This record gives sequence, structure tokens and C-alpha cells, in this order.
Amino acid sequence: MEQAQEAERFLLFALLLNPGNRNLQSFYAEMTYDKDPEKSLAMRQQLLRRDPSVSNAVLLGNMAMRMAKNEKDTAKQENLFQVAGQAYQQAMAMEPDNEGVLDYYSEYLRLTKQFNQAETLLGSQPEILWKFYLRDGQYDKAEALLNQLRAQQPDNQNLLRGLILVAQGKGDRTALRQYLDALLPMCTTADQELWVLQ
Repeated sequence: MEQAQEAERFLLFALLLNPGNRNLQSFYAEMTYDKDPEKSLAMRQQLLRRDPSVSNAVLLGNMAMRMAKNEKDTAKQENLFQVAGQAYQQAMAMEPDNEGVLDYYSEYLRLTKQFNQAETLLGSQPEILWKFYLRDGQYDKAEALLNQLRAQQPDNQNLLRGLILVAQGKGDRTALRQYLDALLPMCTTADQELWVLQ
């Protein structure tokens, strides 16, 4: 606790010395989130207005989503989802082909139950759409997409990992064993082997 307070004091001092430093402002917004999420969100909104960039839009969207997931008041939750959606749309306008932005936006669409819009948006992006289906518990749709992609890219470890997650979600121990056995020989690092063994 004391170290966190000391770090915050140093960061405030650095901000006083460099008031225009957007990186310090961004870091401060994250650091103070647990103490005062509304203030942090306002700082994120201000950062995006002053410096409209994909990273600032995504960080604002992510923070608003985090807050919305924990919000009990329905009106506040809807407002936070709206802030997140607008931020992600702004990021998509800047970089429409950015897979990370599409993935975040699809999660927003999933949580706000805009399934048709997500499927339309990601229809030409099966490498993101399967993740949407997986997070939504639509394991059969995720598996079908993963198998289609894997037919084109049989050595893609991420696709095998996706199939492993689908098998876990479905409780299919036979498929799980099959995919783990297929993935193990492809592992080139100890971290990858550890992931398979876990």
C-alpha cells in the first residue's frame, strides 16, 4: 500500500514537471482506476479528445467495459457500454483492419447482445469470429470455423489451441486429448510445452 502511494506521488510529480506528457497521463489514469474509476474514465476521455489515436480509443473502451461489467445500476451500465462502443467505433474508423480492435469491439457487441451485428462485422474475419463464438459459448460454430481454418493452415498452433478450448468447453475429453497430442510436437519452447501439459 505504501509503495503504491509513493509511486503515485512520484507520478504526480512527474506530471507536474511534464504536464503535456500523454504517456504519463495514461499511466496515471490506470494507476488511479481502483481508487476512483469515474475520474480515471474522465481522464481517458480527455486523453482521447486531445490525442485521438487507436491506442487511446481502445484503452478508453476497455476501461468503460471493465466498469460496465461491475456496474449494478442499469442506466449507468448502459451509459458505460455506450462510451465503450463509441470508443471502439472511433478506433475502427482509424484502423478498420486492426484485428485487436475488431476483437475488442466484437466482445463489446457480445456483451451488449448485438449478435447479428457482430456476425455481420466479422463475417469476413473467421480468425476473429471463432473467438467471438467461443467466448459466447457457441462451441459448435467456433469448432466449425476452426476446422475450416485448420484445413487451410494445418500447422497453426493458435487454431489448435482454439480447438482445445472448444473441446474443454464442450467437455469432450476425447477431442481434447486428440488436439493436445497434435499440438505437443509443434511446441518449440518450454512455455508452449507447459501450456499443453497444463
